[in-house]
Amino acid sequence: MVYHVNSRRMMVAKIREKVYMMAAQTLFKSILTLKDYCREAHQMATISILLAVYKYDDGLIRVTHTVRRLV
Repeated sequence: MVYHVNSRRMMVAKIREKVYMMAAQTLFKSILTLKDYCREAHQMATISILLAVYKYDDGLIRVTHTVRRLV
């Protein structure tokens, strides 16, 4: 990632990058939790997970987390 000389822009870019990283880690943990639940419940299930992270110029993110189970 290329930073501009402007220190404010650099700071905003760093914060935005950290927010994206935290969102990715949270989704990963939720996927692991879901897999553990299915294992513990002894369910024969196919889990299909669709993840999409949309990045906006103002630093906001929208996360779409769709879980579909086919028993």
